[in-house]
Order: sequence, then structure tokens, then C-alpha cells
Amino acid sequence: MYESLEKGMIPLRQVIDKANTRPSSPIGNHPVEYVRLRREEQTNMVVLSHADKYERAQALFEPVIENLSGGVLRANEQGEERTYR
Repeated sequence: MYESLEKGMIPLRQVIDKANTRPSSPIGNHPVEYVRLRREEQTNMVVLSHADKYERAQALFEPVIENLSGGVLRANEQGEERTYR
């Protein structure tokens, strides 16, 4: 890659981007490359780690699950009271 730069075959920006790229780590079947962006740079896609996905899903669904499980418990308690009467 650096030899190509010396010969003028690759733009300097591409070499800098390659140097700032961390080695890809295979997750499942898809390799993910981590790139450090500068302040003026932007990206259109963000890849979340499995831990980030789990935390977001837990934050979204935990209140729903608690609400549903509380309703089921209350319904079971009422059903048990009816059978004892």
C-alpha cells in the first residue's frame, strides 16, 4: 500500500483512512471494521455491539414485560379467589 503511495497510484486520504482503521473482528458471518472519525467527518451508518443492542432492548421491553407479568399475576390471583369461594 505504501509502495503504491510512493508511486502516486493511491490518494493520500485513502492511505490515512486505512492507517486509522482498526483490524476487523469477525462477528458471526460479517466482519465489522471500527474506524475513528475526526470531528469534521460524519457517517451514515452506526453499528452497535451486542451489549449495546441488549441494553437498548432491555430498556425498551422491561417495562412492557413487568406490566404484562403484573397483569397475569393479578388475573391468576383473582382466578384462585374465585375457586376458593
